[in-house]
Amino acid sequence: MVGLAVQLILSLAMLVVGLWAQSPALTAATWHLFGGMPIWIILLLIYNQHRLERIEALETEQLARTDTEAAAIFDEHGIDLQLARRRLDRLYSWGLNAVSVLVAIYLLAIGLWRFLANYQALYGDAPTGSAIGDRARGGVLVCVAVAVAMTAFLVARYVSGMTRVREWQLLRGGAAYLMGNAAVAVLVIVASGVMVLFDGSDAVFKPLALAVPAIMALIGFECSVAFLLGAYRPRRPGEVPRPAFDSRVLGFLTSPESIGRIISETISYQFGFEISRSWFYRLLGKAITPMIAFGLFMLVLISSAVVVGPHEQAIITRFGRIVPYDEPAGRVAFGPGLHLKLPWPISRAEKYAVGRIHQVSVGSITTKLKPGVAILWTNPHTEGPEQYLVTAPAPLRYGREAGAADDNSADASTPGMSLVAAEVITQYRVSELGKYVNSAQDPQAMLTALADRCVSAYFVAQNIDALLTRGRLDAGDALKQQIQAAADAMGLGIEIVFVGITGIHPPQQSEVAAAFQEQIGALQERQSMIERAQQTAIETLAAVAGSRDQALATRNAIARLDQLKVELERRRAAGDEPEALAQLTRQIDEQTAEVERLLMAAQGEAAIAIYDARAYRWKIAITERAQAERFKSELLAYDRAPDYYRSRQYLNTLAEGLKDARKIIVNTDDERPRVIRLDLTDAASSLEFLEGQ
Repeated sequence: MVGLAVQLILSLAMLVVGLWAQSPALTAATWHLFGGMPIWIILLLIYNQHRLERIEALETEQLARTDTEAAAIFDEHGIDLQLARRRLDRLYSWGLNAVSVLVAIYLLAIGLWRFLANYQALYGDAPTGSAIGDRARGGVLVCVAVAVAMTAFLVARYVSGMTRVREWQLLRGGAAYLMGNAAVAVLVIVASGVMVLFDGSDAVFKPLALAVPAIMALIGFECSVAFLLGAYRPRRPGEVPRPAFDSRVLGFLTSPESIGRIISETISYQFGFEISRSWFYRLLGKAITPMIAFGLFMLVLISSAVVVGPHEQAIITRFGRIVPYDEPAGRVAFGPGLHLKLPWPISRAEKYAVGRIHQVSVGSITTKLKPGVAILWTNPHTEGPEQYLVTAPAPLRYGREAGAADDNSADASTPGMSLVAAEVITQYRVSELGKYVNSAQDPQAMLTALADRCVSAYFVAQNIDALLTRGRLDAGDALKQQIQAAADAMGLGIEIVFVGITGIHPPQQSEVAAAFQEQIGALQERQSMIERAQQTAIETLAAVAGSRDQALATRNAIARLDQLKVELERRRAAGDEPEALAQLTRQIDEQTAEVERLLMAAQGEAAIAIYDARAYRWKIAITERAQAERFKSELLAYDRAPDYYRSRQYLNTLAEGLKDARKIIVNTDDERPRVIRLDLTDAASSLEFLEGQ
C-alpha cells in the first residue's frame, strides 16, 4: 500500500510539473511513472489475498480441532472449501501474467508513440521546441526532480531490503520500477541543472525527450522477452515465481552491489537448476563489479582524450557551448595532436577535415549515375529524374553579320525561355573553422543551397547556345566568384577552390536533344566548309604568288595602281593642271614599278607565267629580227645578180622539194613506147604509185 501510494503521488507530481513546463521530456517521464501503477495494484491484491488465505487456513484448523464431523468434512472436501486459496492460485496463474503483458504492451506502445511524437516536435520539418527557457523554471524543476528521485530511491531501497525474505520476493518488481523512476528523475535533475547553470539552455532536455521513451520501449521489450521465456521454463514445486514485469536491468539498479548474484539467480531461474554453483560463476560474481567499474573508468578516460589528425581540426563543446582554444586571439579550433577535455557527455569533440578538398554537386543531377550507361544527350543516364534549369533563349539572329553584338548575352527582343540539364560541381576548403561551425546547423547543406541559387541565377541570364558551346568554359570562373561572394556574405568560413560544369545537355524528352545535335552538326559542317574554303584560298594564293602574304600584297598593289589610273583619267577629263597630271603620272609609274617588283619577287605560278611570257617575247622578237636581216642580205644579192639569184633560188626550191621523192629518169629522144616497171612487193613503191594515181 505504501508503494502504491508513493507511485501514485510521484506520478501526479510529475504530471503537474509536466503540464506546467510543457516539456516533451517531462511528459514522457509522466507516462513512465504511471506505468508502475498496475504492478503495485497486483502486488497489493496478491499479498492481501495471502492475508485472507492465512486467516481462512487458521479458521479451518481451529474448526477442525473443536468439531470432529467438521474435521472429516475438511479432510474430504478441503480444497473445494478453501475459496481464498483458490483465488490466490488464480492471481498467481493469471493475474501476474496478465499484468506482465499489460505492462509490456503499455511500455512498448507508449514508448514508441512518445518517441516518434517528440522527434517530430523537436527535430521535424516544423519543430515546436519546449516551453522551458529560463533559470527560474529550471530551479523549480530541480527541486521537484530531487524530491521525486529521493523518495523513489528510499522507498525502492527499503522494499528491496524486504525482498531478502522469501515471502516478500514478489516485491522486487515494484522496487525495481521505483528505482527506474528514480533514474528518470536523476536525468531530469541533470537537464534542469544544465538549464540553471547555462542561462535557460535546453540542450539536455531535447535528447532527454527521446531517451525516456526509448528506455520505456526497451523495458517493455525486456518484459516481453522475459514473458516468452518464462512460458517455456520448467518450474519446481514450492519456488517463488518471478513475473515478467520484474525487470532484471532495473533490478541491478536496485541492488548494484550484487550484480553477480543477480546474474546467477537469473540463469538458475531460467534453466531450472543451480548452474550458478560452479566455480566460474562464483569468481564472476565476485569480480564482475570491479571489472565493470574499471571498464567504466577506462571509457571515461578514453572519452576525455581527443586525437586530431594532421589534416584535421577539432571543435570541443562543453554543455553545448564551444570551448575556445585561444580566447584572446579568438581561436576556437584545436589543431593536430592530443588534447584533453571533460568526459562524455559533458564535453564533446567534433573533428573536421580542413586540410582536404570537399565537393558538392548542384544543378540538375541530384541522383547517382547509372552504372555501365554511356553519358549521352539522347539517353537517360541517371537513376532519378533530372531537374531542368531555366536559361535565356538563343537570339533570333546569329553572328556579327546579322548585327549580334554578343552571343553570350540574352536577346531582350527574343520571347520565351529554354531549359537545360547541367551538373555543376563545387569544390571547397574550410578556411575558418570557427565561422564554419557557427554559420549554420549544416554548413555543407547551406553551401549547396547557395551554390544552387547562384547557378540558377547565372543560367537564367545566359542563352542555351552559348552555354552548350564556348560559354561552358567561362561559366566556371564566373560561378566561382559568385558562390564565393555568397559564402562570404553568409560567413561560412570556406574557400571555393573550383567550380565547373561537368555535364550539360538539352532536355531528353520529345527528341529535343536530337534536334540540338542536328543543329550542332549543321554548325560544325558550316565551320568545316569555311575552313576548307580558307584552306583552298591559301593553297591557291600560295600556288600563284608563293605565299598568302605575298599574294595579298601584290593584289593590294595592283588595286592601288588601278585606282591611280582611274584618278588620272578622271582628272584628264576634268581638265586638271598639267603639273598635277604629271605628278599623278609619276605616282602611277612608281606604283607600276612596285607591282613589277612584287611580281618579280613572287615564287609561284604568276612569276613562272611572267618569265615564260618574257622568254616568248624575246624569242619572237629575235626570230623576226633575224628574218628581217636575212631578207636584207638576200635583197642585196638579188640586186647584184638577179638571174643568178633567181636560178639559185629555183634550184634550191626544187632540190628542197624533191629531196625526199623517188625519181624516175626517162629518155625523151627514144621513140619506142615507154614501159615503167614497178616492184609491187615493195611497200614503199606501191604506196607511192597509188598516191601518184
